[in-house]
Amino acid sequence: MSKNQQNLYVEFEVYGIVQGVFFRKNTVLRGRELGLRGWCMNTSEGTVRGAMEGQAGKVAEMKYWLQNVGSKMSRIDKAEFRNEKEINSFTFSDFSTSTSNDGHELEEEMKGADVNERKNNGS
Repeated sequence: MSKNQQNLYVEFEVYGIVQGVFFRKNTVLRGRELGLRGWCMNTSEGTVRGAMEGQAGKVAEMKYWLQNVGSKMSRIDKAEFRNEKEINSFTFSDFSTSTSNDGHELEEEMKGADVNERKNNGS
């Protein structure tokens, strides 16, 4: 199996003007277009957090979208990604938004996370 066909899981958090601008809706639509599975939710800190899984090449496309494109009215200051790992099976059945606290554990983990990627800081 090529690198682009391996299945990956990755968590994300996007900062900027990403709430009240259809960012979650567009994230779900883009994720589904790419054949990814996962979820996203607004946080009390004004960010959007979530997780996604799917073919590595498609995950890379989604990471680019989360860092650079977003919804039409959004302004992305940075996107962080962590816990990227190869997976043998999927956890999620679809890509969806969460309005509840099903992402609570992820939210707590990411608060003090060492991040793998950041936008606009050169590291």
